[in-house]
Amino acid sequence: MNKSAGQLASASADGTPYQGSPLRLAFSLLTPREQRNAFIVLAIFLVSSVTLALSVASVYPFLLVLTRPDVIQTNAWLQWGYRLVGSPSEFTFILLLGGATVALLVINAALQVLRVYMIERFTQMRIHTISVRLLEVFMSQPMTFFLGRNTGDMAKGILNETREVVQQFFRPAAELAAGVLGTLSVIVVLMALAPMITLIALGVILLSYAIVYLFSRTILGRMGVSRVKANSERYRISREALSGIKDIKIAGTEKFYLSNYSRFSSEAALTQSRANVINSAPRYMVEAVIFVSIILLPLVYFDEETLINGGLLTGVLPELGIMALGAQRLMPEVQKIYRSISVMKFGAAAVTSVHSDMIMPVDPAMKIKPSSRSIRLGKSLELRDVQFAYPTAEGLALNGINLKILKGERIGIVGTTGAGKSTLADLVLGLLRPREGDVMVDDVRLADEDIRIWQKAIGYVPQHIFLSDATVAENIALGAKTGHADQSKIEEAARIAQLHDFIASEMPQGYDTPIGENGVRLSGGQRQRIGIARALYRDADLIVFDEATSALDSVTEGELVAAIDALPGEKTLLVIAHRLTTVKSCDRIIVMKQGRIVASGNWDENLRDSPDFRDLVAQKSE
Repeated sequence: MNKSAGQLASASADGTPYQGSPLRLAFSLLTPREQRNAFIVLAIFLVSSVTLALSVASVYPFLLVLTRPDVIQTNAWLQWGYRLVGSPSEFTFILLLGGATVALLVINAALQVLRVYMIERFTQMRIHTISVRLLEVFMSQPMTFFLGRNTGDMAKGILNETREVVQQFFRPAAELAAGVLGTLSVIVVLMALAPMITLIALGVILLSYAIVYLFSRTILGRMGVSRVKANSERYRISREALSGIKDIKIAGTEKFYLSNYSRFSSEAALTQSRANVINSAPRYMVEAVIFVSIILLPLVYFDEETLINGGLLTGVLPELGIMALGAQRLMPEVQKIYRSISVMKFGAAAVTSVHSDMIMPVDPAMKIKPSSRSIRLGKSLELRDVQFAYPTAEGLALNGINLKILKGERIGIVGTTGAGKSTLADLVLGLLRPREGDVMVDDVRLADEDIRIWQKAIGYVPQHIFLSDATVAENIALGAKTGHADQSKIEEAARIAQLHDFIASEMPQGYDTPIGENGVRLSGGQRQRIGIARALYRDADLIVFDEATSALDSVTEGELVAAIDALPGEKTLLVIAHRLTTVKSCDRIIVMKQGRIVASGNWDENLRDSPDFRDLVAQKSE
């Protein structure tokens, strides 16, 4: 079974980054099963490298016998092979050698195709699995984590940097392993046949690549960091430009965003192109040196008479042939090694970036884990002596909160901006955990492991409803698997939310009508009603309205308040409101100020007894 993101992160539970090379960090991103698969891929590389060596080696005896048939009787290995096939005629033996060489070349080609397939499958699946685990890590963080992180950066990490880790590190690492094994196998063959020439050629190749890499490695490292930064800016600017398009058009600042995006996009593209040139250029220079050497070698070591009289043909042509074939096979492998090392150097920054996110400690209360248990609001919900402070804030956001809400009560919460209303709601929702004090459900403390279960009993209707670019039905039954939503339950929830008639009469495909991105085809009131219907579809015991009417006009607000008032009496409602008219009919209105509850009562009681409430009423009436 694959290791979850939480298990993967647990290796560094305190959030301290691992120490080690980028290769070690990258390997730690893999689950145990994926690590085993990596070794299976390496085994296939080993087999393909052996066939590569055999295919190269098989050419030599064929050329040797072809040019000097008498060698069959003097070479021990050829004698053994000759007897093995029944001592046929020399011509038949040459045909058999040629057939064996062709067969080995075909087998080698097939194994090289298999090698490419294994690399592609392994690397592409790592884009999938690592991005899924990184998304799980992010989604398993507490709500306070998202207050200090840019969502564009997180999206970039999931969609782009995980791909870069694979393309700029895992893929070249696989190619590096294949290249090393292939190179060693060819070198063994060449050393056995022509050790001195092989050593000279190998020295030229390795020295050439080593010199280039020593000069380029620091540059490639800096380029990798630059690419990560430029890519972050590209994601940030594009997200801001598209999400704020209305304000940008009104302000006429399109060119500002285009210019900024273009600058960082150009930087990322140029950085990548320069890295690609550094990775590829040495091959052509070294190839030229090797093949010039093959041409010059007979001219330097043989006199005119030998060359003219054909002594070269019978003397060293087999050796030159095998060297030419060996060089032709060796150069791609050595280039693969160099390019892989260079690309990995460039991709190290992406590995560090993804790894630092992947090892973040996961809040146990926020882990995504299914449970058959249920927690229902049977009698009451209570906050006892609750204190809360945000991680980066100096003071308390909530201080000494004591609040008991009975099942079926409709509680309004009001106060000036920054009074702590939404923070209190987030504590009730289980998105935040108290620094001190407890949240009690039916007089039982809500423990960390109960949070996800408790949230199943809660409906949430915020000011800005999250709407998926899907159908009306899919948005009401948000999160239900396709084909598993209860249509009758969807329609019943829509009726209670006073949305059914609109859907049936105005939506061209009824509940199957797409609503567009962020519900662009719906009015503000209709979006809020979908939020109410969603809470009802979940059969929520407690429905929290967080400034749900703040963005609506007074007429639409009145209609929505009427819909809220018409909700079934067994539902417990917690209504956080900026507009006091939204909470006027609540059983109790809680008045908050500077993180404390300063008054509690119905409208008339608060108006009579609470100066702070009277101030709020006076401010709203001005």
